[in-house]
Amino acid sequence: MAVPTQDTLSAAELAEQYGWAQAVLNSNGELNRLFREAVKGQWSPDRFAAKLRATKWYQNHSESWRQAETQRLSDPKTYEANIQRRMAEMRQQAAAMGANINEKHLRWRAEQSYKLGWNAQQTQAVLAPYVTAQNGVLKGAAGQTAQELRALALANGVRYGDDWFTKAAQSVVAGTKTPQDWEAQIRRQAVSAFPQFKDQIEAGMNMDDIASPYKQSMAALLELNGEELDLFDPTIRKALAGRDPKTGQASSKSLWEFENDLRKDARWMQTNNARESFMGTAKTVLDAFGFQG
Repeated sequence: MAVPTQDTLSAAELAEQYGWAQAVLNSNGELNRLFREAVKGQWSPDRFAAKLRATKWYQNHSESWRQAETQRLSDPKTYEANIQRRMAEMRQQAAAMGANINEKHLRWRAEQSYKLGWNAQQTQAVLAPYVTAQNGVLKGAAGQTAQELRALALANGVRYGDDWFTKAAQSVVAGTKTPQDWEAQIRRQAVSAFPQFKDQIEAGMNMDDIASPYKQSMAALLELNGEELDLFDPTIRKALAGRDPKTGQASSKSLWEFENDLRKDARWMQTNNARESFMGTAKTVLDAFGFQG
């Protein structure tokens, strides 16, 4: 089937006859040469389509990219409206994740998303590197994840730097890791620090719960604020992460041993507990010798 010649149709009409906008065919040297050859040889639309599918331009780009690029060149108003819509969607998704992306990068990513046909998960993965702290604080889902992981690490006597929590949060909002993956790492670190409590930690118990009686005793005996005591306090950590001097094996002090050691602490001597204890001991001695107060 022959197509009308250049004498009867304009270049734009000829391009349309082949199913393409002239702006698209003129946008690429390879396509332009193919178009001119088709016009000269009066190819049928089917032959032109077959030849076009063999071009590098066609083979190197996805269907969604070709459609978007065609729209950009032949219907720029509709293309721009679609890009603005995609930008609004990504702006909302970025805010929910806690990603900080400027308008220039947002448009770039929106055009990529539109042309490459990204799904929600792919868009999420691309936005994840933009998750950064503002004034030292992560926001959105990333901030929530980082906060939960910080609390878990603190509750298990594990220290990490800010970068660790940021990267962990990024991976979670990107969908490449789950909060459970990072919890497992925190618990492995806690087991390394407190091996004698391995079974409890792996079962989901936090070291903070195990240490609670020790913190309460220390707060009471040394007259401290129990809320300020944590697993990084050297006295508590030594009691829970010690070593048996005879075997060298990991061991912890009994609560009774811990309280006795606290009464030998210089801080105890400055407390009302110590003064009352001394007064009670003195009265007992006097009573034993028959002295009545």
